[in-house]
Amino acid sequence: ISTIELLICECQPACIQLLQRGLFGCSPYRPGVAVDVKQLDFLSILHTNIAPNLSAWCASLQEHLNSFGFMFNTEDSVVKRYSDALQSYQLLVQFAHHRVSDVIGTNPRRLVELAVSWVPPASPRFPTSNQTHTLSQPLPSQQHAHETRPSHYLRSRCPICFGTPYPVQSKHRGEPSVIVSIDGCFTQKRRKGKGDCDRTLERPTTIFIRPEMLQAMKSRIEQDRPPRKSKPRHAQQSLRVSSEADEDEPGEPEFGDWVDDAAATEDVVEHGMEVPASALDACHQSFTAADEARQKASTTLFSDTGLMSLICRHDRAIYLCNMQTPGEAQYYALALLDELFKGLPPSARVGVLYDIGCQLHRSIVKWDFLAEWSPQMIFGISIFHAFGHQWPCQLTYNPRLRAGFGLSDGEGCERFWSSIRKLIPGLRVSGYHRRLFVLDTDIRAKDTKSLVNLGAWLLNKWSATSEHLKQAKMILKEIGIEHTMLRSQWKLQKKQQRLPHPRQSKLHGVRMVQKILELRVGTRNTHHHSELLLSLDVLKAEVKMADRNLGRHEAMLGRVGGIAFDTLKKMKANRFFEMRMNVCALKRRLRDKLRERRFEEGRLHADYRPFVTDPKVCAQITRATERRGGVFKRLANKINALINDMTVLKKSRAAPGMATLPSLIDVSNIWDMADPALYEDWDMVQDEDTAPAWLCDEETRRGIVAMLEKARCKEEKRRLTWEVTAAVKWFGEEEEEIQLALLHAGKLLSCAEVPLH
Repeated sequence: ISTIELLICECQPACIQLLQRGLFGCSPYRPGVAVDVKQLDFLSILHTNIAPNLSAWCASLQEHLNSFGFMFNTEDSVVKRYSDALQSYQLLVQFAHHRVSDVIGTNPRRLVELAVSWVPPASPRFPTSNQTHTLSQPLPSQQHAHETRPSHYLRSRCPICFGTPYPVQSKHRGEPSVIVSIDGCFTQKRRKGKGDCDRTLERPTTIFIRPEMLQAMKSRIEQDRPPRKSKPRHAQQSLRVSSEADEDEPGEPEFGDWVDDAAATEDVVEHGMEVPASALDACHQSFTAADEARQKASTTLFSDTGLMSLICRHDRAIYLCNMQTPGEAQYYALALLDELFKGLPPSARVGVLYDIGCQLHRSIVKWDFLAEWSPQMIFGISIFHAFGHQWPCQLTYNPRLRAGFGLSDGEGCERFWSSIRKLIPGLRVSGYHRRLFVLDTDIRAKDTKSLVNLGAWLLNKWSATSEHLKQAKMILKEIGIEHTMLRSQWKLQKKQQRLPHPRQSKLHGVRMVQKILELRVGTRNTHHHSELLLSLDVLKAEVKMADRNLGRHEAMLGRVGGIAFDTLKKMKANRFFEMRMNVCALKRRLRDKLRERRFEEGRLHADYRPFVTDPKVCAQITRATERRGGVFKRLANKINALINDMTVLKKSRAAPGMATLPSLIDVSNIWDMADPALYEDWDMVQDEDTAPAWLCDEETRRGIVAMLEKARCKEEKRRLTWEVTAAVKWFGEEEEEIQLALLHAGKLLSCAEVPLH
């Protein structure tokens, strides 16, 4: 420690004199302490590799100096001055980097024109108070370039994703131009009352979306989507809904809680969606992120409850939101996407991977959110979260089953949260502006390290994709099934397994009796016409089909043979047949869900490991299927309860005398689907004589998996090829700009203080 005396004047302020000596003061005008610039630079680097703890550093330094006889007036004398010096130094470095990159990133021809026409100023080069010169304003040439390539900010965030222009029309229209992932984190909180009044830190650039933009998006959402209305009390009493989180269909009445068909909701596929509403509702209740009202962080204890990020597929952060709501409000994700599209050319398509991507897609379609960008979005679910969704939802949104995403896993956000978890203790008690500044600084340092490793990332991805493609081709060659056959079976499987599931209803029996009456009339008319024209094969086929349908529907009521019209009309109000039809509906639903579980668990028994992270994926599949295991037992118990009630009705002679009773299901033996009682009803009678190959042929199922793996690998290779080209072009442009800036370095530094337009 040494004492320095400075003569301060307007021409030579203290900060300039200290910098000339390699020191940085704790204040710009009358600093009491100055720290070596090299030490501040070392501290800045140190805090990007460990949890920033300046208090411990300063306390250790103060004890060390005390041992040499240096005494301080207060215990926090060193901490306050060191903190001010370090923060001001980091801000100055950021402004310097921003100014240099802003000058270098300007249109090269414009730089040459400025450098050639530059004249040294006669007056001091400090701007007056009413001057607002900046290099960050877009030039006309930059605005024109924005029509074909992303904005300068996006290019600085990830040069591979946004470094080069996107093709206006791609040969593969289903593939997105860029793939991003979205996720929220509620561990990055800040306690209320801790630094709520800290001083504002004006940063040259920030990755955070401004609060006023978030508020504007929130207002748009509230305007477009009406508030949820609470159910009337009498309606809540008429329908008892299970509160368990793993209920298969939220809002479905339990056995015995019968409701009117007018009040009951039929399971349908909503407009613009491909998944039944029941599956989407089940996903909504299974994931806490889908419920905006569910509290994840207390707003009474925390002012800032968490962060939400938008990350590219190279794990580089593009935008962040500072969340201040107790739940994962949807307007944060919409604000991130809106800000991203503002910096992209009109032809760009974005693949969005989100742990509740199905719910975000549903809201955008239903309420017309982001209408100007929605046609350019392709939604998926991050790979680890996908296995927690319902099987129909996985068929549509799993990135391994959906075209366009290649081998992108969408888990970049999780890796990002892991990389900044060391900041949690310090930022929990930090000030508002200080917290955002530390996050910006840490992300900037990680970007620098990530940029160096992008080449190795591309090489590793290419090698892994080639290995996966080789294995998929080997299986397809071993199976020997044509590609067109596998593709058609995959389409049939998706179509069949995304059909709405039947639900129990008190009008199932009425509808079935009405259908039989209509078939009786139709069969009688068909027989009459066929007697007139027996030579027509078409009418013969109609007779055969009508008789078959009539027999099938009569069999579903438990009676085979002729049933009088009067008897059929009386059956409309029969409680026994109502229960029988509900047994048929629930059995079909149980079989469908068991098949879905079989297909979901099929990956656990695969012949090869298609992904590097396959053990983690298998563990996630196991946890998800075990968590939903209670659904099957509840359905089986519902069926058995209905059968027991039917038995009571038959014993009390409240059922037709010739009516048959279905067998009870063995609840402990439903997983292997070998119980004959599962198939004892006539609801599964199909017009086809054989089951489809995707359901009964093991080789076809293996071929479909290998076909999808091959398609994803080809998509990944196309994207990697484009990314390598983008990296080479970006590197060439950067080198050209830097060489040009070095050539005119002296003049450009002076040009940086005058407007470039």
